[in-house]
Amino acid sequence: MPRLFLFDIDSTLLHTSAGALALGRAFKAVFGLDDALAGEGFHGRTDRLIIKDALQRHGLLTARYEELLPRLKVAYLLLLRQTLREDVQARVLPGVEALLAALRAAPDTHLGLATGNFRDAAFMKLQHLGLADYFVEGGFADDAEGRPGIVRAAIVRLEERLGASLPREAIYMVGDTLADVEAARACGVVAVAVATGPHTLEALRAAGAAHAFATLSDALHVV
Repeated sequence: MPRLFLFDIDSTLLHTSAGALALGRAFKAVFGLDDALAGEGFHGRTDRLIIKDALQRHGLLTARYEELLPRLKVAYLLLLRQTLREDVQARVLPGVEALLAALRAAPDTHLGLATGNFRDAAFMKLQHLGLADYFVEGGFADDAEGRPGIVRAAIVRLEERLGASLPREAIYMVGDTLADVEAARACGVVAVAVATGPHTLEALRAAGAAHAFATLSDALHVV
């Protein structure tokens, strides 16, 4: 039976502060706001929702939101290329490359993304750290504000590419936050959690993760 593995990106596959830095600079470029994202939480949240909440906090969330979002998105993507080059601490997380290579080589196994990044931002980050070739499709912040909608969009796209509908027990959502676990459960797929983000193994298991690992090096043992 074919299997599908959907991966979050930030703090699951890689670590970089470039996205937060670029988004802050985008708010400065578009609205002249300094420290627009101060106090804003990023873990488990989508680019679209982070932008919406920041606009609301600064009194800018109006009926023109759908016009403002594309302006910020364009500025953000232009700045992200620069901030990725600046981030000397950017890195692939332990076990990721070996795990992705093992999954890609496994029979009837397919890889996709289910990430809170905008699509172009997701592939910029992956390309910068040499992981882009493992993925061709997925669900992104362009699709929905919340993670369940992103996971559903990923499933639809990957099933279309495969030309088949997969049983939900053959789809695995791999992420580092409680939001990833909750989205997997909301969509009826298998939640696989890794404690390389803000949450402990115990918290991820308590949220309902079917499998939880300290790093993706551990996950390689159960492929």
